[in-house]
Amino acid sequence: MHGADGIARAIALERESGILPEASDCRGCDYQAMYRTKVYRRTATGGTETLKIVAYIDRTGGDDEIRVIHTVESDVVDDGIGFHGRGGEQWLRDRHAGWTADGFELLSSGPDY
Repeated sequence: MHGADGIARAIALERESGILPEASDCRGCDYQAMYRTKVYRRTATGGTETLKIVAYIDRTGGDDEIRVIHTVESDVVDDGIGFHGRGGEQWLRDRHAGWTADGFELLSSGPDY
């Protein structure tokens, strides 16, 4: 299970359990795949903003795919693929620096990147 299918699986796990999976060894699929989740939050004048990051990192040299879900209060304002290609871990590091500089606090995290 790769790419969008893998991200859909991770989101389904979240919905079923009510929590974000921190990281997965991708049970039942290619052991070289890694899923990472991050949740960031900040309080702004428009309400509480949350960023949910679900990343599929392909350890075999294939493409990575990172989904970013941005909510304000409980309303989804953006839900899309923020990155697709090689170098997803660097993209996550760069965005982490930007999001925290913008006032988002990291609430939960899978393995460090």
